[in-house]
Amino acid sequence: MGNIKGKIPAAPEGSERLKWIGPGIIWMISAIATGELIFTPRISSLYGYAVLWALIIAILLKGLIAREIGRYAVVTGGSLLHGIKNLPGPENWGIWLIILPQIFVAVTTIAGMAGATGTALILIFPGNFILWSIIALIVSLILVAFGKYKAVEWTSILMTGVIAVALFIASVSVFPGFATLAGGLLPQSPENAEFSELLPWLGFMMSGAAGLIWYSYWLSARGYGAAKYTDPDNPELLDFSILEAEDRQNLRKWVTVMTGSTVAAVMLVLIILISLMILGSQLLRPEGLVPEGPDVTRVLSQLLGGVWGSVGAWLLIVASFFAGYYIFEEFLMS
Repeated sequence: MGNIKGKIPAAPEGSERLKWIGPGIIWMISAIATGELIFTPRISSLYGYAVLWALIIAILLKGLIAREIGRYAVVTGGSLLHGIKNLPGPENWGIWLIILPQIFVAVTTIAGMAGATGTALILIFPGNFILWSIIALIVSLILVAFGKYKAVEWTSILMTGVIAVALFIASVSVFPGFATLAGGLLPQSPENAEFSELLPWLGFMMSGAAGLIWYSYWLSARGYGAAKYTDPDNPELLDFSILEAEDRQNLRKWVTVMTGSTVAAVMLVLIILISLMILGSQLLRPEGLVPEGPDVTRVLSQLLGGVWGSVGAWLLIVASFFAGYYIFEEFLMS
């Protein structure tokens, strides 16, 4: 089994844990960037708070799955794909089950995010959104090909973080009251429900399956638990029979650190999604505005524009561009 480079390091304690929340924060930001800025306001503009209960259940279930996937990354040092690759049976059969559907998902996601980026650019520059979508795709391919995407990546992460805070503050200013929100906690099927809208929204929440795979990779890359115990050049898993009692105890503590990071990410995403649902229900639904087609970014700008005027609208336009560009680059890189 896996080669040994040394003993498993002690897990961070106290305030030192804050230095290890990176994977959870990146997962949270990617979740917001991968369509949540579009999907949740669209759903809430169509159905209001009637699907709030489904949102909460979906996020909590994704959190439980992420915790188990994270536990695998911590105690083996490998990503989820690493684990699937080692499943018994024909070689790489599990990998193909992941890759083939993701090819179709990646194509539609890249096209969608290129289009979303284009809808932001047409509000700033002349031309139609198809032209700017193609330009965004070409520029992204060039940046990825020459490895010059880091500056855009970190700018995108920063802007997504800024917009998340702004959305929360704006939702507080139009908060309808707990009684209204409580009405959405009762499981119900909204009138004229289109499951072709609802199911992709729930499935893609928190970046979908791809986000969970990324999360396990980010944990391993950050050096959680056994990631520093195993040889990164050796694809075999760690041999647990050789672990000493101290190593096992350290792994348990690493799992605790990972669990805390995962819970924090899940709760923050839940808060942001509820904020988006409040804004969509209070600002878009009464006006009959639904984010779709070339008008996606223009309609979304009302989420903050309806609270802070033109300043808020432009903040969301710029942030939407960088958020869409971030996940656009991530799919091209993967």
